[in-house]
Amino acid sequence: MQAFTTQEITRKSVGIALGFLKLSGELEDEAAADLFITKSVERMMDAGIKQELILANSAIAEYRNSTRRDQSAVLRTIVR
Repeated sequence: MQAFTTQEITRKSVGIALGFLKLSGELEDEAAADLFITKSVERMMDAGIKQELILANSAIAEYRNSTRRDQSAVLRTIVR
């Protein structure tokens, strides 16, 4: 079994997450999403998680929650 470096796991996990979000049409600002997802993956890796799919899926969930909160804040501002 081949051991991957932290950088390889990060790159693969971020790639999986960004690819999914792009294909699903959920990717708004690719550069901002890349930064958000990379930081999310790095934080989880610092906590000891090393499985690429778990990292990617968790980062996708965090990104979705973040964009929903941002959209809700905009709607609340408009309604006022």
